[in-house]
Formats: sequence, structure tokens, C-alpha cells
Amino acid sequence: MTIYSDIHAARLAHVGWEMELERLASGDQTSQALIMHTGCALGRWIRERGQDKYEFYKETINLLDAHENFHAVADEIIALNERCKADIPSDLILKMRMVSREVVYLLSSLELSVRLEKQKSEPLTHAIHSLTVLLGGSFGGGPFPMAPKPRMLDWIRINFFHRRSSTAIIDITAVRLNHLFWARDLELMLGSLGKIALHRNIPDADECDLSSWFSNVARQDIGNRAMFELLDVTHKEFHRQGIKAYSALRRQNRQEAHEAIEEVLGLSRDLVLALTHAEFRLSGFRERAIDA
Repeated sequence: MTIYSDIHAARLAHVGWEMELERLASGDQTSQALIMHTGCALGRWIRERGQDKYEFYKETINLLDAHENFHAVADEIIALNERCKADIPSDLILKMRMVSREVVYLLSSLELSVRLEKQKSEPLTHAIHSLTVLLGGSFGGGPFPMAPKPRMLDWIRINFFHRRSSTAIIDITAVRLNHLFWARDLELMLGSLGKIALHRNIPDADECDLSSWFSNVARQDIGNRAMFELLDVTHKEFHRQGIKAYSALRRQNRQEAHEAIEEVLGLSRDLVLALTHAEFRLSGFRERAIDA
């Protein structure tokens, strides 16, 4: 099983549970949160595959803690609901969202680490990457092709049969990983200030393939204006802060760079979660997760 399919299912299962908890917290007694809580798909994946398969990655340890924290909050929400069947306090819902955001971020960060490690083991890919760095090349395109243009079959499905593009989830995965990569690269540069060449850069939001994805796929498939606007605002701010951070690093302004990078890291978590929620909607995963 590839890292994509391994973590992809675990991430979507978790988001499905989060959404059901949201429904329960808002007073919807038809929520499947209790069923999904009892047979937690992410917990099962961690125990049966993730913990052993990826034990040498730092994200795995942090993921175990974040997952336990999420369960603790979920227990509290379910217990309150069983006692009073009333709306759950907003601060508890916010806490649940923040812990869930960290779980999704760590799963995605683990995926990035594994994929980058795999790239290093591929001689040709590693050689091209090293040569690009040596010649002062830019990381602007990101290490993973986002492929915003749908294939002919997908174009026919969208325009004639009004079906989802089969490339949509693949696009989201690449988008998510590239933005995590840019955020991680900034952290690395801050820690190595003065020791590495500051030739890297991050594209403007309008030049990023995510903008093309919005135009070609997201507007048609998501069908949710509020979700689209959240993604758009978060994405633009991510790039704005990223460009600001790179500029500060080049000027050796550590304080300004640190502040901008902290913003980027927070925005990367927001962006990853928003993209995963969009991916969840596109995949029709909710029904499969509940039936399982």
C-alpha cells in the first residue's frame, strides 16, 4: 500500500468523524459520531499499520498525542450530549476543531516526509533536485505536480454528464503537499540563516497552481461558496506571508522572518484542513466511512 492510499483513507475518516461531531455538538441527534467514535478508523490505522510502518518519523509520535487529545475532547462532547441533549459550549467546539486541525496537519506532514524521503532514494530525481539547488533554481513550482488541467475523459464527464473529475482528489493532495513543503522550507531556512544560499522563493498566490484548481475544478465540484471563499482567503494570505518571510530572510532580519514564518505555519494548518474538507466532499467519503 502506498503512502498516499495509506494516509489518504485515515485522513478522510478522521475528517468524517469531525464533521459528525460538529453535527452532534449543534444538537443533531441523527449524527453518527458515537458509532464512529467507538470504532475509530484513524485509531485502528495507527495501531494496525501507521505506528509500526512510520515509527521513525517525528510526526508519528506527535500524531499519537494529538489523536489522544482529540478522543478526550470527543468523549467530553459525547458525554455532555448524553446528559443534556443540548447545544455544546462553543469553546469546546473550538477546542475540538483546533485539535482536529493538528491531527490532519500531522497526517499530511507525515505523508510529505515519507514522499520526500522516497524522492531522495530515486537517483535521477535527487540528481535533478540537487542540480537545481546548486544552480540557484527556485522551488516555486513545488516538488509535486498539481496538474490543474483535467484529462479529456474528465472534461467530458464535467461538461456533458456533470460528474466529478477523477483528478480532483489528486490535485488536492499535490496542492496540500506543496504548501506544506514551502512552509517547512521556510522553517529550515530560518534555522540555517547565514549558512545556506537564500535563492529559494515562493510564487505569488495568482501564480500558484491552486488558483488554476479553483477555476478549473473547485468551483464546479465543491459547490459551496463559503468553503471556496475560505480557501481563497487563506491561500492568498499564506502566499503573502511566505513572500514576506523570504524577503526578511534575504535581508537577514530574523525577527521579521520569524514572525512571518509563524503566520505561515498557522496558515498552512488552516489550508491543509480546508483542502481536506473540500476533498472529503469531492470524494463522497462520508457515506462509505459511516457504512464501514
